[in-house]
Amino acid sequence: MKRIILILILTLSFQPWTKADDIRDFQIEGISIGDSALDFYTKEKINEYYKDWYEPKYSVTAIEEQRGIYDEIQLIYKRNDSNYKIIAISALKYSDMKFCNNKLDEISDEISNIFGKNVKKSKKKTSKHWQDKSGKSKVTDKNFKLRKNKGEIIVACYDWSEKMEYWDNLRISIRTASYVKYLNNL
Repeated sequence: MKRIILILILTLSFQPWTKADDIRDFQIEGISIGDSALDFYTKEKINEYYKDWYEPKYSVTAIEEQRGIYDEIQLIYKRNDSNYKIIAISALKYSDMKFCNNKLDEISDEISNIFGKNVKKSKKKTSKHWQDKSGKSKVTDKNFKLRKNKGEIIVACYDWSEKMEYWDNLRISIRTASYVKYLNNL
């Protein structure tokens, strides 16, 4: 018995305790950057829920269905990629703002623990959503930029005005550096 305990202690003491440093190390309901959307959905379903939000460069499939705790999964891939290789993922949980803000902080802490010093964190901030010209829709978010330009993770609460006809939601987005650059240049 003492021998087994000694082997266990020696094994654990040499275990490398490193943090994640690549955007592909983070998953949402088992889906990760670099996966093929075809591993999770049929081509027919991908096309049925297709959105042209970022054409001509990128395609989005936004599937409203219960997947784990989320109510909607958005998969982003290059427009003409027959493999549907995922370059960004957003998962939405429709919720009120009290629930959303509590979860935003909880999830942000988890991301900090997963990536440690390999991520640069922003402070929580609230701003007007650019799509709502009335200025009544708000987004509260925390941004996690992976060092060495390997992408970003955003945890956000979307508080839509009634005029916008969207559901308020908690949103977690994982994005490659190239997709982030594209969005910043819109």
